[in-house]
Amino acid sequence: MRTSNWPSLIAPQIATGPSLYGSTTPCSMLRDLLNGTDSLDIVTIGDSNMGYSDAGVATSYGHTAGIHRYLSSFGGVNAYATPLFPGALASSGAWTSAMFGAGLTFTTPSDGQAGSTGNVRLLVTAAAVPDANAAAVISNLNINTTILPKFAGLAWDAGFVASGVTYTSPANQNYIGLGTANLINIGTGSGSTNCQYRVVYAKFAATGGQFKPVVWSSSGSTVSSSYVSTAGGSAGNWYGTATLDFATRNPVVENRCGWDGLGQSAPTTGPFACLWHSVARRSFKGYAVNPLIYDGGKKTGELADRVEGMGSLLNSYLKELRERQIASGGSGRLLVYINSGINQPETAEQWTAAADRIVDHITERWQAEGGSQSNLAFVFTITHPCTVDPWLSARPALAANANQYAQARISSNISVVDIAAAYPGYKLLNGSTPSGRLYSSIGADEAAQQAHLTFATNTQANGYDAVAGSVMMSLMSKT
Repeated sequence: MRTSNWPSLIAPQIATGPSLYGSTTPCSMLRDLLNGTDSLDIVTIGDSNMGYSDAGVATSYGHTAGIHRYLSSFGGVNAYATPLFPGALASSGAWTSAMFGAGLTFTTPSDGQAGSTGNVRLLVTAAAVPDANAAAVISNLNINTTILPKFAGLAWDAGFVASGVTYTSPANQNYIGLGTANLINIGTGSGSTNCQYRVVYAKFAATGGQFKPVVWSSSGSTVSSSYVSTAGGSAGNWYGTATLDFATRNPVVENRCGWDGLGQSAPTTGPFACLWHSVARRSFKGYAVNPLIYDGGKKTGELADRVEGMGSLLNSYLKELRERQIASGGSGRLLVYINSGINQPETAEQWTAAADRIVDHITERWQAEGGSQSNLAFVFTITHPCTVDPWLSARPALAANANQYAQARISSNISVVDIAAAYPGYKLLNGSTPSGRLYSSIGADEAAQQAHLTFATNTQANGYDAVAGSVMMSLMSKT
C-alpha cells in the first residue's frame, strides 16, 4: 500500500492575503462555507503544482492538499464528502494521499484482475480489445481516451465488468475506505453518523447487467442495497447514480464502500462500468476537495484540452457533484480552482484563450445538467514567483494579463488571485521568521527547484500550505 501521513497541526507560514481581481462570488461562497451556512465543492485543475511532492503519487500534495489543510485545520470546517473518485485508474493500487483528506484509502482494480468467477477490466483497455459494451460507453459519452482527466496524476478509467461475466472482488479490492481517522466516518466524535455511498454507473442500450453497492465494516457488519440494473441507456441518458445509506459505528471502525461485493456475496453481472464513486455525510454542511486534473509539465492550453476531452463524462462529474451536495443539505455550489503558467510560459493571448476554454466549457456543461450560473465560480492563480529566469522574466506580464482577464469576465464569476502580492520570490527564497526556504530543494538547478514548493508538515516551512492558505484568505477578505 502506498501511504502518506496527514499533516500535523503545526501552523504554516500564512501571510495577509494577496491581491484579488474580478468577481467576489468565490468570496461569498467561501465565507458561507466557513460560517456554516452552505456547502462548497472545490474542483482542482492544474499542472504539477496542483499535487506535487518529492515522492510522487504516494505522497501527492500541492495546492490541493493545501486547500484541505486551510479549510480543515485553520478554517475549522469539516468535509461533508470524500473526493469524487474515479471507478478505476490507469495504474492500479491502494492510495492514500493528503490530496484526498485524512484517513481515506482509495483502491483501484488492475486490468484482468481475478475475481471469484470472472475478471474486472479497465474500461479504456477493454474498449480497445475491443469489447462492444466498453466501446459503447466511450462512444456514448464521447470520451477522448488520448487526453483523459488525470486524478492525482494518474489517468482516469472506469472499473468494467463485461457481459456474461459475474464478478465479486476480494474484500480488499476496489473500494473507498473510511478509516478511523476520517472525519466523515467519525462524525461528531461519537462514531454514529448517517452517510451515503454513491456510485455513478454507465447505462447500456441493450440488455444491461446489475450491481449491488455494499458497505463492509471492520467489525464484520454489512449493509447492501438492492440490485441496480445497468439497462435503460438512451440518448441523453447514458449514466445514472445509485445510492446506499449507512450509519457509522461507535466505537469508530473502518468502513469500506464498493460496487462489486467486497467478498460479501453480492456479485456484479456485466455489462457494468463504474464511472465515479464517493461517500457523503448526510444532513451536514461542509466542503469537498475534488482533484480532477493534476498533470505535471502541462501548459494551460493542455489542461483545457483535457477538460474538453472528457465529453459527457464531464457532465456526469458535474451533475454528481451538484446532486450529492444538495442531497446532503447544501445548495449545490461549485468552485473551480485552476493553477498554471510556469511550463514553457505561454503568451498572454495563449493563456487567455485557454482560460476561456476551461470556463466556457465547464459553464456550458454545468448549466446543461441543471446548475445555475450563480452557483458556479472560478479562481485562477498564476504559478508562484521565482527569483531566477526564465520564470522571473516571464511571470509579470502573464500575471498582469490574468488580473485584467478577471476584471473583464466578472459576469462569469471569475477571480484571479495574485500569489506574488503575499509571496514574492525573495520571501519564498528566504522564508519568514522562524521558517526558512519555501521552494523545493529537489531539481538539477535553482530554476528547477523553484518550480515547486515545499510540503513538509512537521515544520512551518510548508510552501503549499502557505500559498494555498493565502489564496483562501484573499478570497475571505473581499466583500
